Amino acid sequence: RQVKRVENWTYDDTHDEWICAAGRRLTFQGLKQARSDNGYWATLRVYQAHDCPTCPLKAECTTAEYRRIQISP
Repeated sequence: RQVKRVENWTYDDTHDEWICAAGRRLTFQGLKQARSDNGYWATLRVYQAHDCPTCPLKAECTTAEYRRIQISP
């Protein structure tokens, strides 16, 4: 199971957070407008983790300081 794939994570709809494979929470940061490959605009929900530097799975998940994901509702 790939730890960096969002499909392997859990969404907590009560708190509007994603829980990664290591059990860390990514909190909602805001909305972002992005154009898709076919030219349509979409609103993406942006989530970010805040404790990646101490995570034992960080090397398998991200090279950035903190993991950030964008979800299309």
